[in-house]
Amino acid sequence: MFKQTILLATLCLSSLSVFAGKESMDIYCSSTESILNVLATKYDEKPMMRLRGDDSKYVIYHNSTTGTWSLVHLGVTQSLSCVIATGTGIDLPRTAKPQTGSV
Repeated sequence: MFKQTILLATLCLSSLSVFAGKESMDIYCSSTESILNVLATKYDEKPMMRLRGDDSKYVIYHNSTTGTWSLVHLGVTQSLSCVIATGTGIDLPRTAKPQTGSV
């Protein structure tokens, strides 16, 4: 299931990059320990939001000083994770309220 999730994410992000005018989008996969170490030591990013699906878990890491963020897919076993998107700046709508439970 993890491979299917990564493949789907890759296809979706590749499609988005075409619309955004980019030629390619890099996805970096490594051990979870290695990725979390780099985010903490090199970018000083800390967990901002956790998103959970049936068989997947995503975490947005954020540095509130520099504004950088990274979207990480944590593997089911948490031995392999992937950084699937990075950027600078997060805009949260003022009226948005987090919803819990099923839709």
